[in-house]
Amino acid sequence: MANLMDDSITIEETEVNSEFEEVFEAFNEMHKEAQRLTVSNNKLRSDLKLHITKLASTQSELDKLRQENEKLISSYKAIGCVCASTSLNMDDYKIFLN
Repeated sequence: MANLMDDSITIEETEVNSEFEEVFEAFNEMHKEAQRLTVSNNKLRSDLKLHITKLASTQSELDKLRQENEKLISSYKAIGCVCASTSLNMDDYKIFLN
């Protein structure tokens, strides 16, 4: 009877060890994936910061160009041109190149 109980305990210990190994292996896989995701997330954050910086720079450049455009429109109007619209195309600026 004691031998039968020893066998039963050994089987239970083996099952527990086997389950523990499966859970531990799954944990290790999840940990590795979390590390990969952390690296990927950090790269994406870095890329996002770069794009935000470029966007701010481009927005600043656009604002400067708009101001310059307004000055050119004012200058264009000041030389006596009466235009139906305030938007100009590139041909309209050829007058300033001469």
